[in-house]
Amino acid sequence: MESEIPDAPLIDDVLAVEVASPDPEAQAQQWASLFGIEVERVDGQPRIQLGTRTIRFAHGNINKMPIVDVKVVEGHEADAPSVAFNGVTFNLR
Repeated sequence: MESEIPDAPLIDDVLAVEVASPDPEAQAQQWASLFGIEVERVDGQPRIQLGTRTIRFAHGNINKMPIVDVKVVEGHEADAPSVAFNGVTFNLR
């Protein structure tokens, strides 16, 4: 699939991703061990911080990355709060 790269992209940065797995606690511990950091919990959900970016771990039937939070470039408003593409929801912030 080929597509054109826009001259002025609308996405500035990736803020967070959500990783789904049948065992989100174990998945979070594995990732934390890999990066030498601690697992945090926010509202009972395990997550890790990689610099300013957050990786959230949620329960899912299979391992996948169903959600990506992205930052829209300053001065631009998204047409919708989120966009779904190929099974991934992009939350536009």
